[in-house]
Amino acid sequence: MNFFIKNFLICSIGLASFLMFFGCTKKNSDNEPIDNSSQFLEKNVQNELEIHVASSTTQPNESKAEVIDFDEMEIEEILSYADDHLNVANWAAAKPALEFLLDDDTEPLEYHYKMGKVLFELGEYARAVDHLNYLLEVDGTEDNEFIQSAKAYVVRCQDKALELASRMHAIKDATDERADLVFQVFKLYPEIDLKNEVKLPSGVEKARRKIYYLVTAMQSFAKRLEEEKTFWSYSNYRQFLFRYWFNIVCAQFKPRLFFNT
Repeated sequence: MNFFIKNFLICSIGLASFLMFFGCTKKNSDNEPIDNSSQFLEKNVQNELEIHVASSTTQPNESKAEVIDFDEMEIEEILSYADDHLNVANWAAAKPALEFLLDDDTEPLEYHYKMGKVLFELGEYARAVDHLNYLLEVDGTEDNEFIQSAKAYVVRCQDKALELASRMHAIKDATDERADLVFQVFKLYPEIDLKNEVKLPSGVEKARRKIYYLVTAMQSFAKRLEEEKTFWSYSNYRQFLFRYWFNIVCAQFKPRLFFNT
């Protein structure tokens, strides 16, 4: 019961007691309206209390996540369940269903497209682009009905990378936050041109080099892996490292690449 309800109850009960006390010293003809007033106040207090109790008991039920046992369902039912939530943009509810489907069978391109869509809408961009790229890289999928939709999401991934890159430029120091942005930017848009495509944030006059961000991000990731063996992006970090390893090694032998000249 919140502060407002407590104060309301105290004031109402006090006022009702006051009216009842002084009403007892008057004649019966005078007591009748006072008794009616006190009964009205008491009834209002009771109604307010019932409303608050009812609302407090329904809130946990409304916020409680729906628990579904997909093991008891057919594949077609699970896919239909996911589609129903996708149609109303309930991404969080569709996600576990699609995860179950992909655990059961990683081949259907439909699963990858829908999971990529869900992850993108939930802000898990790096994972989203993995599913979308898988769909686009499979041979013989030119006529697949999900290809055009997947391509549209890839364009949205690139737009998001440009947005995140602008935030990346705004962080001067090599922090973990910037390292995470570097990871997302180059995962979403590996061919991004930091100099010509990214809008510089206010106060930043010149974009730093791509290799500068890559090296400092890798140093941050390596430190976090030493401190926390279950570092959130270990598998992604490994793939990321393999992709840019040659450039990073070369940069370590060329300190001049770190200067913004």
